[in-house]
Amino acid sequence: VSPLDSSYCAECVQLHYSRCDVQGVSSSELRKIATQHQELKNELQAAEEKVLRLRKQK
Repeated sequence: VSPLDSSYCAECVQLHYSRCDVQGVSSSELRKIATQHQELKNELQAAEEKVLRLRKQK
């Protein structure tokens, strides 16, 4: 959030965007996003480990 205007995020202030919904995301939505992010990170790690195993088999 920008120190100049707490209703706009710093990126929107820099880019001169007039519509910034920094407060439009609820805490439950943020938790859901964080959970999805962690699940995707875990999926990516598993896929990378699988690629390494497959490369070793060659």
